[in-house]
Amino acid sequence: MKKLVLSLVSLVLLVSLAACGSQDVRKSDCLTYRPSENPTPTRAEYDVQLGFDVSHAIATAELWENGACTESVPLTIPKEATKLAFSVNINGVGDDAENSATVYLESDAAETVTAQFDLPQTLNNSVFNAYTEKPPIPAPPGTDCVLGVANFDNGPVKEIRAPELLDVPDLLKETTCAVVIRIAFKV
Repeated sequence: MKKLVLSLVSLVLLVSLAACGSQDVRKSDCLTYRPSENPTPTRAEYDVQLGFDVSHAIATAELWENGACTESVPLTIPKEATKLAFSVNINGVGDDAENSATVYLESDAAETVTAQFDLPQTLNNSVFNAYTEKPPIPAPPGTDCVLGVANFDNGPVKEIRAPELLDVPDLLKETTCAVVIRIAFKV
């Protein structure tokens, strides 16, 4: 009886090991939105998982004017990173002050990068959105996606919401002025 039980246990173990060996149990490169411990309306934080197929990522703060990218400031994120955050501080829009936007790109494995963008003085309205959906953002090598957009205009501002952010390039061609946070995944 003991031999039969041991044989059955051995058989179950062998079948389990064979099943695990036939599956790809490794994780994949991705970003996952993480609600901020100190939430602000123009900040977003993500858990980063790189190093499987992606060797590093490059986050950029971009200024778009009349449908074209006119300035960009990069932050290289090594595969050792576990966190990425960005914030966009909008200054003066709608006031008599100088219009500008300051972007902070932060990672736990790289120095914080600050980008200062001067905005056209004719702008008086702004709206900001970041990707805050729960499903992780897949990060296959050679791809990029937009994580956040601050959109500006002198009249009604087109609001670009979270699911649209991942496919935003065509929408940017229609904007008067926008600050974009983009991430590209590299081999």
